Formats: sequence, structure tokens, C-alpha cells
Amino acid sequence: TILNVRPNGERPALHLRGASDHFLPPKKEDFNIYNCKVLHLGGTGLLNKMDGPSSVKLLKEAKENGCLTTFDLIATNDDTINIVKPLLPYIDYFMPSIEEAQDLSQIKDPKEIAKFFIDNGAKNCIFTMGDEGSVFISKDEYIKTPAFEIDVVDTTGCGDAFDAGMIAAIVKGFDLEKALKFATITSALVATGLGSDAGIKSFEDSLEKMNKVLSVNVEDFDCRVQACVTKEQLNDYLREDGVFFPIDPGANAAIGGMASTSASGTMAVKYGTMKTVITGLTVVLPNGDIIKTGSRTKKTSAGYNLTNLF
Repeated sequence: TILNVRPNGERPALHLRGASDHFLPPKKEDFNIYNCKVLHLGGTGLLNKMDGPSSVKLLKEAKENGCLTTFDLIATNDDTINIVKPLLPYIDYFMPSIEEAQDLSQIKDPKEIAKFFIDNGAKNCIFTMGDEGSVFISKDEYIKTPAFEIDVVDTTGCGDAFDAGMIAAIVKGFDLEKALKFATITSALVATGLGSDAGIKSFEDSLEKMNKVLSVNVEDFDCRVQACVTKEQLNDYLREDGVFFPIDPGANAAIGGMASTSASGTMAVKYGTMKTVITGLTVVLPNGDIIKTGSRTKKTSAGYNLTNLF
């Protein structure tokens, strides 16, 4: 496979089918691939011998052996849906890109696409959506995570990195919202350099990237942070500039949680509460829409005060 990376990070592939067409899993007596928490099947569509009954057998046996199963594919054509449909009852997390999911289902709306795959047996659907982030959809839940702000260099491997991040988060016991964020930042980090694993240093480094102070404007006494940044982390960051974040609810809470509960604390009389110090938010609405409210400007008399609705 030859990847021609364009200036915007896209990479059309020149591909000659070869060894992948002859791949099959080892016999269980030679190597027990089911001795794991999560079994991931990827590459469907370019695995000639593996696609079809062999993949059904693999996923079915994985479930019988107590594994969680995750699934992604690599190429779609008119026949791919006939390969994928028999697999769905044995898939816990169905994780294609939104474009692949649209091609397979011939449906455009993500919620309707998820319903199609869930009705055909998949337990949960997770779609990567490029610069719109990612979305988790099950029968009972809908969670959307916006994309992280990065300078895109090369998108090679982003889908695989997302899958790996999601699997790692599941194994670590993260809740679904945190797992989706972790998978999204893992995918974003890969896009920051050339190659399929650029930007990935370690699990701990990727986790830290979810808790990022984006900017500090000392002269204006404001800053931009991601929701998982904690009070103590922010104050450690601000200390060298001689300023501090005054809201102190007692625990080392995350800024996002403090914002959602309008936290106050022991210094509220002097410095106010979260309601008075937040000038703008990036909010994911229940229907998945992402909106930005407010700005760095302190003035609030013009227009609706949407920030304080949240």
C-alpha cells in the first residue's frame, strides 16, 4: 500500500491486494486467541479468506469464551453489507467511520444508521466523524464528543488509533463518556505527525492530553481549558504567572464538573462562584449538536446569556 499524503492530511491509497487475502486465525490448540478481555476484528473487506463464515466463527467463539468483541472494517463496496450483517449479533462495539456506516446502511442520519445496525444485532455503535468528533449510540444512550483542536498533518491510522484507544479505555474500566473522549484524543494525536502512530507516546500521555490548558491571558485574567482539567492542575499551571483560580469547592474537582454544578466554596463571597467567572462554554446538547456560548468579552448586556443556561 502506498499512501499519498496531501497538505490537508488526507491520504488516497494505492493498494495491491496480497498477504491479507490469505490470513486466517491460528488453531486454538496452537495459540488461544480468546485468552483476552477484548477481541477486535478489523480489516473486513480486504480479508479474502477471513471475510464471511470464518469471521462469523471467530466472533461467535469469542463471545462463547467470554470476550468483549469490537469491530471495524477497511473498505466498503456493494457486497460488504452482506459480509457484515451475519457478524452483527456477535459484535459488542461496532466502530466504523460515519462514511463507511452510511455506505453500508444507505442511510445518512447517525441515529438512524445506529438503529439499522442495532436492529440487525449489534449491541452498541460508535462512529468516528472526522472534524465533528465521535458518537456512541445504543438503544438507551447517545453520547457525542467533539473533535480535539489539532494541526492536522496526516490522518493515516486515525481510525485504528481510535479503535485502540476505545479498547484500552474499556479494559481500564472507563465509563462510556470518558472512554469516547480518550479514543477521540488518541485518534487526534496520530493526525499530528506522519505515519500511523505519530503523536502516540504512552497511555498516560494520551490521558494527560484530555486535561489540557489551552491558553492563558494573564493581562486579561482569563484562560481556556478542557473540561477534565482539575482545580489543582490549573492552579499549578497558573502559579508561575502570579495568578490563580479562586473557586475552591474543597475537593480537587474537574473544571467541567464545577461548571455544571455552579460550584462555589470557601472564597465565594470575595471571588464569586463558577457562574460568575465563566464567560463561555463549548456544549454538547442532548441531540448531539455542539454549540459555543459567550466569548472572552466580559460584557453580557448584548443578546441572550446562553452561557448561564448551562
